[in-house]
Amino acid sequence: LEAIYKVAIAGHGDDWTLTLSPIDTRMQQVVRTITLEGTRDVLRSVAIRQADGDHSLMRLQRVLGN
Repeated sequence: LEAIYKVAIAGHGDDWTLTLSPIDTRMQQVVRTITLEGTRDVLRSVAIRQADGDHSLMRLQRVLGN
């Protein structure tokens, strides 16, 4: 990851945030940041902030079977 993104890790307790910022200038024209959030070993969300200001957020949750 560090070859193509600046990587920033933050957290408190079991909660963590990983923020990826593209290094390549062409990619920076499309994507500003990708942020992953989780608890322990469980990914909770992925947020993508585009260079034009648009953003998307995908929330993940465990689905319990019947």
